[in-house]
Amino acid sequence: MARFDPAFDKKTRELTIINWWWEEGVQPDEALQAAIAACFREFMGYLNASSIQLGEAVAREKTLHWVLDLND
Repeated sequence: MARFDPAFDKKTRELTIINWWWEEGVQPDEALQAAIAACFREFMGYLNASSIQLGEAVAREKTLHWVLDLND
């Protein structure tokens, strides 16, 4: 599916997705997006993260901008 490189700031409780790599042949659709969003919600809960951000490289790609909706 995909791999990612996270960073978590314990002081600000902010999770940042520094890098993201889709596996070859993966075609993201709404079902995959929903599954990834659920995983990120669980991961944020585990970390007690208050927000999620995109690193510069990921933000430029625009394929994961929907992740920022998890901050609402």
